[in-house]
Amino acid sequence: MWRRRWRNSVALLSGVAATRVAAAQDVARAPGSSSHAASPTTVILYGPPTATLDMWSDQLWLRVLDRSGSVGGRFSDAGILRRFNRRIGRVYTLDRRSPRPELLEDVAFTTAARGVRLSTGSVSRPELQLLLAAKFADSLSRTMQFATRVDVEQSPEADRALVQVGLTRGARDRSLSLSATLPPRKGDADLQLTARWSTFSWVAEGTVAALDVANNYNYPSLAATRAAGLDTMARVPGRQPMVWRGRAQRRLIRGWGAEAHGMLLPAQRLDIIDVHTRATVRQQDALASGGLLLSHAQRNRWVPTIVLYATRVHAHTTRRATDGPTISTRREDEFETGLLLSYYVGNGWNTTASIAQVARRERVTGVTDHRDRAWAWRARVLTPAIVGLQLGAQLLGEQRSVRATGVPVAARGALDVQLLRAIPELVYSDGGTTAAFGMRFDKSPRDPWLQWIANPAGFQLRFERTW
Repeated sequence: MWRRRWRNSVALLSGVAATRVAAAQDVARAPGSSSHAASPTTVILYGPPTATLDMWSDQLWLRVLDRSGSVGGRFSDAGILRRFNRRIGRVYTLDRRSPRPELLEDVAFTTAARGVRLSTGSVSRPELQLLLAAKFADSLSRTMQFATRVDVEQSPEADRALVQVGLTRGARDRSLSLSATLPPRKGDADLQLTARWSTFSWVAEGTVAALDVANNYNYPSLAATRAAGLDTMARVPGRQPMVWRGRAQRRLIRGWGAEAHGMLLPAQRLDIIDVHTRATVRQQDALASGGLLLSHAQRNRWVPTIVLYATRVHAHTTRRATDGPTISTRREDEFETGLLLSYYVGNGWNTTASIAQVARRERVTGVTDHRDRAWAWRARVLTPAIVGLQLGAQLLGEQRSVRATGVPVAARGALDVQLLRAIPELVYSDGGTTAAFGMRFDKSPRDPWLQWIANPAGFQLRFERTW
């Protein structure tokens, strides 16, 4: 009896040790973190995650770090999210979502040490959107790593090209990273400090960033600003503005996993000064966001992969004259919940379906109050691969209703959207490389079915390479 118990105990300990060794080898192959751009890739010690909100969090992080890259520039009073402007058309949300990968497909890029991701597509007849993310991490020594990341966005929401570089020091289970942004305008540079701690089944990361650390040094006076050929000067008064970011990922039993994200910008004050008239306006921004994700990986042919998620963002922007009354107050809110199902049928056939509800609101005190609520869904089918090539088809839909005050009555009806979009695709997939090209065909309820085929709405292209 005691011998049998001894053999079972040894076998159990050997299995745990082998699992830990395999996890350590995974860490050695892919050191670092993807969630924070200038850190190495995220270490997952208990199997890869099924889905992730990292890319959603990264996009929001960029809006806070790189205000100059958002539409309207750094001195705009349009808020932090800037979801509404004259360049954004009725179907822009559908145009932006069409080439974007699902949450399941984000895992490969966010957990890789090196990678390139490109997506582009039509947003209107004269305009094209472009989203590019490229990152690289390499070891300088056994405990020191260098990482860089480049984010480019050209769209009706942003015109951004931001470079981040950083150094990471630490062991497999814990590390500390210091990184900096290298924006075109030196006054926009930010410093970030990231700490990561991982155990056998979960990972936690926290980042604190000091915003606009070089602003007051680069433009110390009105004369220096005027000599630089600028009409507007920005000063950071009082305490250094800081923004906090956190992420936790937990692998649960039987294929379940959970992930949580949070971000907090308590208050960022900025004095905007006209160098000619010396008129000063003080702007204060604040933001709070959170995201939760629960996923279950497909373990047999009867239960599909399941992803449930919810995200919430609130931003607040106030402008007032120095020692004077408030000029404007803008509040931005966005709340999204979604469900995603993926099912591998067998013989190379794969299907994915998702549905989400998005509620947005933007209020400018005494001027406008814009509310919209949308149901968005997508279904996709991929055929078996032949020499790496697959045929795919996507069907997307969006139904949005708008309630707005302060908007002309004639324009309110034009904001409502009910649209169906079909996208036939040609997909190439080989190891860490994926490329997809598709044509878009849109149909509104009033359009005849033949017009759907005869009137293409543009194209989309997606490329991803990780190694």
